[in-house]
Amino acid sequence: MEISFRQTLNVAMSQTKLTGWQSPLDVPNLDRPQKRPSDLPGDGKVAAVLALFCDQSNDEKSDSLPTMPDLLLTQRAINLTNHGGQISFPGGRLEPGESTQQAAIRETEEEIGVHESKIELFGQLTSVYIPPSDFTVTPYVGVIRGEPNFKRCPREVEQIVRAPLNQLMEPEALTSGMVTRSNGETLKVPCYRVGGHQIWGATAIMVGELVERLRRAGGAPTITADQK
Repeated sequence: MEISFRQTLNVAMSQTKLTGWQSPLDVPNLDRPQKRPSDLPGDGKVAAVLALFCDQSNDEKSDSLPTMPDLLLTQRAINLTNHGGQISFPGGRLEPGESTQQAAIRETEEEIGVHESKIELFGQLTSVYIPPSDFTVTPYVGVIRGEPNFKRCPREVEQIVRAPLNQLMEPEALTSGMVTRSNGETLKVPCYRVGGHQIWGATAIMVGELVERLRRAGGAPTITADQK
């Protein structure tokens, strides 16, 4: 029986552990630890992001999604102190008393104008530690209900980037490119290329896990009659 994208995504996110899989997107030269080293002073910083698939149906109650919807990312504003100009998911630091899920949803509305009522969550990916900024980031995954009406926050977001999932799931999507870190060091890193942008580092690791989960859940679902 043919299944919808939502069903495939639900199966993908219900997998508690990706046995036998290791991200090919770690940069060996960075020696990125999976968790914040215990010998660092203080408690470190905590943030959350939201990986959203774009539902282009005008019917908010519809379960229809394109066979391969777009995954939404942002290019961070150039003048931001941390990771300025890089491609990331909408998100940010937790406010006092917030959970990671609450922070991911709040930051998404602040950065790209998508209200909580338009978001359908499906679960979370593995948290990623980012040594340069000392953040541990928890990624959540969801779908936007209905046609999105974006409102970009120019102070934080340079532009909204739509990454077609069918491109991200192609084997050749994973390539390599040169990046310049904030300290001026230039590195050759594994990355995804989307619309002239390079997705690398922590965001690429998150995308890689999400793509692998979808592959294990059945890859590209077949479009159904009610989706045409």
